[in-house]
Amino acid sequence: MPSLSRDYFAAEFARTNIEFTHSWTWIRGKHSFTWDAELTGSRYNEYNVFNASGVFQFNGRVNRIRSGRFRTRSHESLQTGNGELEFRRLHYQGYYGGDNYRITSRLTLKFGLRWEPFTSINRPQRP
Repeated sequence: MPSLSRDYFAAEFARTNIEFTHSWTWIRGKHSFTWDAELTGSRYNEYNVFNASGVFQFNGRVNRIRSGRFRTRSHESLQTGNGELEFRRLHYQGYYGGDNYRITSRLTLKFGLRWEPFTSINRPQRP
C-alpha cells in the first residue's frame, strides 16, 4: 500500500515483467531450420488516490456568520473521487518456425510462420 506523506498518500505504480525467450536452430544439408518461442507475463498494480481528498473551488464572495466574527468564502464546487485502484495482468505468447533453403550458391528460399494468439488483459480482484 502507499505510504503516508504530508497528509496525503503518494501514488504507487507497481510493474513487473517476466519474460522467457529462446531460439533453436538445426542445420541439415541445404536446410537451416529455426524455432523460436517467447512467453511474457506482465503485472501492473496502481494505487492512486486521485481526487480522494477533494478539489474545492470558491467564487470569492464573502459570507458573514451572525456574530460577525468569522468570514468564509462561498463554496462554488467540490469534486471528489475514491482514487484509482487497478490490477491488470497480461500474458503474451509468440511462436515462430522457419526454414532457409539454399537452392544454389546464389539463390536461397526463406520462409516462416509466426503465431501470436491474442489474450485480453485480465483484471483480477484486489490482492
